[in-house]
Amino acid sequence: MGRLAEEGLEAPLTEDERSALEALASLSAEEVEEIRSLEGRTRHDVVAVVEFLRSRVPGRLRRYVHLGLTSEDDNNLAYSAMLEVLVKEHFAKEVARTALKLSEISKREACSAILGRTHGQPAVPTTLGRELGVHAVRLARLADTLVSYRPRGKLGGAVGTLAALRLAYPSIDWRRFAREFVESLGFEYDEAVKQVLPHDRESIVLYESAAACNAAVDMAVDVWLYLTLGYLRLERFDERQVGSSTMPQKVNPVDLEGGEGMLRMASRELEAMAGRLQESRLQRDISDSSVKRLYGEVYGLAVAGLRRIEGALDRLRYERESALEDLNRHWEVLGEALQVILRSRGDEEGYERVRRMLQGTVMGEEGFAAALRELHIDALPLRPEAYLGYACEQAAHFSEEAERLAREVLSSRPLNSLAKRF
Repeated sequence: MGRLAEEGLEAPLTEDERSALEALASLSAEEVEEIRSLEGRTRHDVVAVVEFLRSRVPGRLRRYVHLGLTSEDDNNLAYSAMLEVLVKEHFAKEVARTALKLSEISKREACSAILGRTHGQPAVPTTLGRELGVHAVRLARLADTLVSYRPRGKLGGAVGTLAALRLAYPSIDWRRFAREFVESLGFEYDEAVKQVLPHDRESIVLYESAAACNAAVDMAVDVWLYLTLGYLRLERFDERQVGSSTMPQKVNPVDLEGGEGMLRMASRELEAMAGRLQESRLQRDISDSSVKRLYGEVYGLAVAGLRRIEGALDRLRYERESALEDLNRHWEVLGEALQVILRSRGDEEGYERVRRMLQGTVMGEEGFAAALRELHIDALPLRPEAYLGYACEQAAHFSEEAERLAREVLSSRPLNSLAKRF
């Protein structure tokens, strides 16, 4: 109406008309049910909304509701706005909260030694803070990537040509109008469309969301394994908590396991949605609509999974005695230090000499001392729990980086002006 009035083709809106339109920005539950009833009769979601609006707007405006548009002109903006809110306001921020909890543990346990494992086997000592810090940074970076998502939008009519509007009102530059309108809502305008907006950008953010789910699963599994190895202990939720219906002593990591399952499901759904949205038969088919209607359910599942894992993270405690006991059963893990020392002293066969002596062994402190004598190395002032390299410093750095990124994500806001409607 505003552009028609500027061209002298229609009278400007009156104050009463403007108030009537603004009142439609927020619908009651009863009005939503009315639209649902109309959809049951029309078998078309947008037509149901159009009929509802025509019954509410002032008389002279009724003929302008949905004029020259197709349903996808409405839906692409609405669904993109909803997706931006789901991604930025809910999912990315929950990923950031998970990263923040991990960063706190990383800082607290920066120098808490544990035995690192590669391929499941004893490898080289590290610290709990460093290893959880790696997960914290990873999740914080993914959250930071997610909040950079900016949806595209389009307004193009039946097949993107704006043919009907150009024919009816040839004095108006409808290409310019479409761009200005879409950009005024905070979207990036896209004119290279069929009837349907290409969903490549939406697919990318869905794949990125799946990656964040997978990264959270990877972290949850590592924490679960540290619990199994005895490096961590899970405190009871409270004294009323029951761990098992038959084993009264149990404190099971059910929040980790439950969250893992929810995130695995969410990841699979997000990947399937991302793939489907990149297809559209000729100028348009409607199969993508069913996918987009599930945005809320899938992101809700992912957020719920993250929250369950966060609950477990709050109750984790480092088991120093158990972790050090495991380290001191495996002095052979200092083999890396031995072979590097020998080679640094000019022994070209240093690696092979140590390999032949230590490979496949499990060695305590006395056995390691005997190995040093056989290798003609003076006693080293080194124990497994002290062979940590820069692990403590790295843990502190990772914790700081994760916290910074997570707090930036938590303070961010969606760009589109429709966000306040969700």
